[in-house]
Amino acid sequence: MPNACNAPPTPTKASRALSMFLKGNRITMEDAAKALDCAWSTLDDVAKGQKRPRVALALRIQRWTGGKVRYEDFLTGPERSAVARQRPFKSSKQSKQAA
Repeated sequence: MPNACNAPPTPTKASRALSMFLKGNRITMEDAAKALDCAWSTLDDVAKGQKRPRVALALRIQRWTGGKVRYEDFLTGPERSAVARQRPFKSSKQSKQAA
């Protein structure tokens, strides 16, 4: 009987998109890993939703897939919220001009 410890991971939006991109374009995991300059096992874990890629790999995946897999889709809910709360930088000069 499965429990939380050995239950299969829930694929993320990004991992599903990556898997679909690879299958749809008939790209092997080995070829994708070479193109993305990462280990096959790392990319396999990312595509299965077992691991999240580091930012550099997530950005390479986005660029390599032409935006079909977005780096933002690898973020967790709290991470997405934190990014959304950020305001653009305004220098003190810009602040004075706005007033």
